[in-house]
Amino acid sequence: MTERHWPPPAPELTRSNVSREVRRYAARVEALQLGPVAKKRGIDLLHALKREQVSGWPYPKKLTRSEAYNRIMTDLVILHGVRWLLANGPYPFRLYRVKYGNTGGRGFDVEANAGRRRLVGEAFNAAPSYYPKKRRDAIGKLSGPAAEGATVRIILLNHDARPAPKAAFGLDLLSVNVRTGTCSFVRGLAGRPR
Repeated sequence: MTERHWPPPAPELTRSNVSREVRRYAARVEALQLGPVAKKRGIDLLHALKREQVSGWPYPKKLTRSEAYNRIMTDLVILHGVRWLLANGPYPFRLYRVKYGNTGGRGFDVEANAGRRRLVGEAFNAAPSYYPKKRRDAIGKLSGPAAEGATVRIILLNHDARPAPKAAFGLDLLSVNVRTGTCSFVRGLAGRPR
């Protein structure tokens, strides 16, 4: 990754800024290059991708290329997903607060409030083999004490993590194609997440 750090997209997304933020982020992704690692082959290439730390866009702290790529892909799930939610209005929210960088920790990747309604969401971009663990982790967080009082719980995930996400109790799913921006929404079944 040869780009320098730049400010991340806006942490508050609305109808008036979300498309601009998606375009800005996507343009930076399109400019990414592997740099010197592109000349490596075999074990040296794999080691560089999985273990060598790089600093730069879009995260200021040193990460391996693999970690940075995973975070970037999750950021794209968040950006495209929130844009779809704002444009298609399955909920009454006009502003979504988002957390980029797949950093875990406190809070949720996506949050919104409107009157007495509160949305909490988790986002990920995972390979099909890793989908069950990511889904379990997200459901655990969305059904934990931090989500108490939430009226909407949602998981935003990459469309190719699982061919056809199924509805879950108390949990909506938004499947996001990060290449095209198209999304598929599945409303959860009534009840608590499990």
